[in-house]
Amino acid sequence: MKRTLLIVSLILCTATLFAQSSNQPNRVEVFVSVDTLVQPDRIEISTTIKTPDLDGKKGLDVAEGKFIAILESEKLDVKNDLRIENSYSTIKTKVENAMLVRTYTTTVKNIATAQSIIEQTYEQKIGNSSISKIRRIEFEECEKLLTHKALLKARAEAEFQASVLGQKIGNAVLIHKQRTYGRDDVVVIAYGSSDEKMLTGSVNSVKKRPEVKIQDLELSVEFEVHFLLCDK
Repeated sequence: MKRTLLIVSLILCTATLFAQSSNQPNRVEVFVSVDTLVQPDRIEISTTIKTPDLDGKKGLDVAEGKFIAILESEKLDVKNDLRIENSYSTIKTKVENAMLVRTYTTTVKNIATAQSIIEQTYEQKIGNSSISKIRRIEFEECEKLLTHKALLKARAEAEFQASVLGQKIGNAVLIHKQRTYGRDDVVVIAYGSSDEKMLTGSVNSVKKRPEVKIQDLELSVEFEVHFLLCDK
């Protein structure tokens, strides 16, 4: 008798769950992704200047003055766009005398300026420069535009699927942003080398001018959207 009651209870429970499930409104679910390429509007350049320790700090300051002159020729605000990251001295070795070293970060707004600074730093034998970071300041604004595009695409796809079945869509009942991601690619062809590297290489082995290749930044968003499904 108890076994019979248990079986009946399970049947009733299953029926209740089915009834609850059947009460869910019909809906169409779509998954969309959109992407775009945007140009970076902030480029950071890392520069390393070395002078023999025998010349003392004066030699390092002279080299720095030449570097600052390059930046000013590019119309940069040295006070705001240039910062010293580190300053130190190296120990004399069998292959190199002790050196005074100073590293800088310069922020520019376009690829042409970055290219010019890297070339001039080498050509004047001041030091090594390379791209260290690229980014987009207006990232959030670009993301909003992509979100708008993605949701319109989701609605169009839902309307198409519903029309094939002779139905139409109603209001959205779920909007879920699944993913936002970007990609940064920076390539600097090394001095004296055909290899593509991030660093520009040694000023003592120059055989060709440096070439900076910065691809546009890729931005992508993905959405899951559910719309009510209605009869026409």
